[in-house]
Amino acid sequence: MIPIGKKFVELIQPTDFEHRVGKFLQQRGEGLFHISFRVDDIRAEVRALREKGIVVEDPREIATLPTRPIITFLDPQATCGATIELAEEHG
Repeated sequence: MIPIGKKFVELIQPTDFEHRVGKFLQQRGEGLFHISFRVDDIRAEVRALREKGIVVEDPREIATLPTRPIITFLDPQATCGATIELAEEHG
């Protein structure tokens, strides 16, 4: 994670080309993979998006990170091809 003011840029490299990041890299090459927005209540955000007809993954906890964020991704077909993540951080 590289801090830029109050925001961060995360550099990632896939270890498995069957994972979405690996597939992205194979299809498009290096570049911006996704944008993440921090939210206070991810479950409320998911409900609101689904009520508007937007396909959203079920939220999941990332237990391998110290802050144990809960994340979800919106369906790229609903966002003009952009991969958008919502993240609720604890701590």
